[in-house]
Amino acid sequence: MFDNLEGVFNLTSDTGVLGGLFITNVRLVWYSALNDNYNISVPFLSIKVVRPNKTKYGPAMVVETFTDGATCNLGFRIDPPEKMHSTLQKVQNLHSLFSKSPIFGLREMRTEAQAVPDVLKDGGADGNQDAEAPAKTDALAMYYMDGGNRKDRRIIFSKEIGLAIEEPPNGMTLADLWNPL
Repeated sequence: MFDNLEGVFNLTSDTGVLGGLFITNVRLVWYSALNDNYNISVPFLSIKVVRPNKTKYGPAMVVETFTDGATCNLGFRIDPPEKMHSTLQKVQNLHSLFSKSPIFGLREMRTEAQAVPDVLKDGGADGNQDAEAPAKTDALAMYYMDGGNRKDRRIIFSKEIGLAIEEPPNGMTLADLWNPL
């Protein structure tokens, strides 16, 4: 946790609700001081931009998020304005740092002695790869062409990794998903 601020107004509703703001290396969490059931947790992974904005309540920090093609603007007023500007700068720096080097929760350190499973290498389990194989397909593009996340895919058991997974989109293999570039 990088910071814990009290007296932060959430301006998302038109009234402005008093609360607090936690700033961590992976997310922003705002909570209401008066209602324990009213809080907002925004991972940096879903933040598009953090910017200043003038509102009818004064200067505010606006956090623009995106999910499934839709955007949502969250506004936070922090008093005094100097503290709002320093907090805005801190959140922008943390978001920029997270965007360059995201933290997904797990880190794996491999030694040279640990081999990558064959199924995750190019060419699949048998190691064969056509000399005239088409260029790699962009995994993210395939998901969007296949309807994004608007419909659930069939759950299958992957013997290669020993887990139940969503069936990859047509034309994609498990190796394509593990090696997107």
